[in-house]
Amino acid sequence: MMLHWDRASQPMRAPDDAPGRIILGRDTTLTDLAPGAWLSIVGGRERFAQSIRPVDVAWVPLLRSQTDELVAREWDAIHDYAEHCALIREIAPHCAGVLIGNMGPEFCGHQGAGGHLFTRESVEFVQRAGELVREAGGVPWFGSIDWTLLMDCYERRAIRDAVREVGGVQVCFTGFSVSDRCWFDRSFHHWRLQRDYQRRRSGPKTPSDELVAYLSSVPVWSCCNGTGGLEHGNETALREAGYCGIVLNQNR
Repeated sequence: MMLHWDRASQPMRAPDDAPGRIILGRDTTLTDLAPGAWLSIVGGRERFAQSIRPVDVAWVPLLRSQTDELVAREWDAIHDYAEHCALIREIAPHCAGVLIGNMGPEFCGHQGAGGHLFTRESVEFVQRAGELVREAGGVPWFGSIDWTLLMDCYERRAIRDAVREVGGVQVCFTGFSVSDRCWFDRSFHHWRLQRDYQRRRSGPKTPSDELVAYLSSVPVWSCCNGTGGLEHGNETALREAGYCGIVLNQNR
């Protein structure tokens, strides 16, 4: 099974036979999370809800955060938190999942490359957000990031266990970077740091046996690095690494 990662600024309903989508809206800034802003960006609550099909996963923001600017260590809800919770309750029974955490900023869990893992805060986030989606009759999805997966794997694995307990699914939009078998830009320093992090703990093989076992123990999807990754066989390499499904970037 494959999902498309759809960044349409105002999502339109796709044909019923089209592949499932993860509807992210667009890259957000803190300005986009101002009162009323996000719902306006996606065309309003009614239009957003009508665009979602049973095979889709829809992201609805809950916390004040953006890429490279993590949420506060407490539950820092956006101004429209109550209204967004109401939207989640409306759509959750009618789609494949509700994504909590947009590519990491809301659910990042760590500071620095291989630095501090905020285990307690991440587990609390999973428990509270997971309960919200499950009580609404849906499946909680969590937007992981590669470093959170790596660090949780080699530390207590408490985040994985919390996701499992709420019946959740993770999707890592840079999951390809943890495996030397995948095609990606290896000159980017973060990718080198990740492989070094594994090798210091498990030896030269990346992904390590420990990481493969970790990824195989719960449902974790990964981005395949666009059509280039698909053409270079990343789908096979990602499944060998323990991921259960593939997300194809599709910018519109």
